[in-house]
Amino acid sequence: MSARLVVMAIVLLASVTGSASTIGATASGSATPELSPAPFFNGDFFIAGPIAPYGNGEDENNTWALDFNGDPDWPLFSVTSVLESALISLSLHTTGSVFTDALSIEGLDPIYDPFSTLSGGLDIVIEFDLLDFYTSTEVIGILFGGDPGHIPFFYADDAILSEVRLELVAIPEPSTLALVFAGLVALSSLRS
Repeated sequence: MSARLVVMAIVLLASVTGSASTIGATASGSATPELSPAPFFNGDFFIAGPIAPYGNGEDENNTWALDFNGDPDWPLFSVTSVLESALISLSLHTTGSVFTDALSIEGLDPIYDPFSTLSGGLDIVIEFDLLDFYTSTEVIGILFGGDPGHIPFFYADDAILSEVRLELVAIPEPSTLALVFAGLVALSSLRS
């Protein structure tokens, strides 16, 4: 392999290994939805529950799916991706006994901790890393499961959600690095 190609390979590998892939998706709705006698969509959030009226944030269940398909870096993710982080941000207005509230990726265990110290009547943004509660394999499994590119969520039960944002950061895959290096070696052998 020529010295020039070796230098190109080192520079290319360094740039690929240093850059993680990031994708994001957002769901949004009104912070003050109209009350409804029946379950309804508040923007991207479907509000239902055991007690009408709906839209007041009391004893309600919210479901939604975050769609990553429109992110330009979505093609860089695969079922073998390993997540470095899964940062979620929830904008909400608390109404009642929020300390019992929970968030979950549908099919996985509910997360209670970030909500356990909240009280009613707050307009707040809560941010945390889903990887503190789920494994990378679990999140990627849902992302590439039944509806590829979507992650379905569930939130219960004493808050009005107005925005949820999730940013997934994946570690560059070793197979990608190997493919880049193999391509450079092949180029070198063609020039010899």
